[in-house]
Amino acid sequence: MATLQTLPFEILCLTIIPLLSPIALIALSQTSRAFREFINPTRHDFLNRLLALELLPATGGIVPLFRPIDNLVAPPFSDPAWRTTRYACAGCLKLRPHMLFDNHAILRTGLRKPPPGSREAERMRFTDWEVDAATATRKRVQRLARTAKGLKCPPAWRRDLSPNGISPPGAFVPGDDGAPGYFAQPPAPDTCGITRHKRLCNECRYLRGDWARPGSNYGSAEVPIVKSRRPLPYRDLRERYIPGLFRAPPLMKQPRLFRVWNWARTEVLSGLDTVRCPGCEAWQELGAFRFKVPLRLWSPEMLRTLRCNHCVARESGRDDLEMLLTGAVLELMQTLVREVAERLVFGWRFIKKDFDSGGQLEKYTDAREKILGGLEWEGTVIGGDTSADLKTLDMKDLSLRHEHLRQFLENDVPADVRGEVIQSWVQIWFEDYGLNEICYRVMQIDIIRVQLDPQFVVDYMLDRNPYRLY
Repeated sequence: MATLQTLPFEILCLTIIPLLSPIALIALSQTSRAFREFINPTRHDFLNRLLALELLPATGGIVPLFRPIDNLVAPPFSDPAWRTTRYACAGCLKLRPHMLFDNHAILRTGLRKPPPGSREAERMRFTDWEVDAATATRKRVQRLARTAKGLKCPPAWRRDLSPNGISPPGAFVPGDDGAPGYFAQPPAPDTCGITRHKRLCNECRYLRGDWARPGSNYGSAEVPIVKSRRPLPYRDLRERYIPGLFRAPPLMKQPRLFRVWNWARTEVLSGLDTVRCPGCEAWQELGAFRFKVPLRLWSPEMLRTLRCNHCVARESGRDDLEMLLTGAVLELMQTLVREVAERLVFGWRFIKKDFDSGGQLEKYTDAREKILGGLEWEGTVIGGDTSADLKTLDMKDLSLRHEHLRQFLENDVPADVRGEVIQSWVQIWFEDYGLNEICYRVMQIDIIRVQLDPQFVVDYMLDRNPYRLY
């Protein structure tokens, strides 16, 4: 019975092996010593195997699509599908998580994962192996030369642009809310993915000395701090810096934030920054490090002393780590408590102004006494306008007064006057007062928990390791 090893040399070289994928080629070379010696895979063949594996959902995760109009990414970086996304590194020949690459390594056209149907994706269906290594090299050089020559004239998809020049053809999928959608199969340029064989992870770039170049990162050559990805949404700073330590409320029960650019937003935006720990030489998220002064003030000498949580526990002991983490968590929680307290007292100054002389509610003297009577104020005059703030924060008393205010506005005030009183940011304060009050009380409980049992913070950081780059 004939086997692959007994087939003639010409059939193997001309009929069978050229139809294999880069993945199947390496698999065939590992089936026996004879095929290993015959195929003799080179570094180029192993790299092609990785480049093919990163396009498979089981090993490489998603292939993100880019909307040609404005370069939006689908799915967005906040989508959980990115957690399983891997990219091939041409330096260490490994499939690495996307968080171990900087923005250019996965967003530049030549380094992106090619979408299905593109020239590079179709090329990865078959191996470019040749029995003669010199012939294989010559063909690869000729292929790259043909690609470069073809780019000198506009490709077909660019010639077919509409007159306004911003509507390339493709299967368009509109958004659910009528917003601009994404292209299901965007017409990628001919250059999409053709330089993936040059893509390097952050560690390989560090070993090559890339981070020593001026402006390459905002750390130092020895301790690089690399910005990666666009801003990611978080519900609050707890989810950003101590993810999972405390139970986060559901998004529907999260109070809206007072933001000038988006006053109804319930999330905060923060970028992804990765740091190479000088102690364990592992890349971790910025939250794994304690900065005693603002990062912009750190010198290269100070950065050399930086250590992640695990290094501090190994070098100084768990007691020192407990002191550092407890202090950092308490400082963060107290900052959040102050922000929530400011949101709770924010609207009372405007309600007082409406009840004062010349305000919308001036004639309701009885309601004023019931809602504002007995409150202590501290006032400042800015540009002829008086702004008064509460001196103390009595949660129980203010909650009762807010309930009186709600009943008063709903039952005794005409709709047009109520609309003038409750508007803009005062409307957010009025509608989300109960949510902010719950948030304030929960944060106070979390602070007491940390003060009574600081060890659980250390156990969480060392066991869960929330800053690892998955």
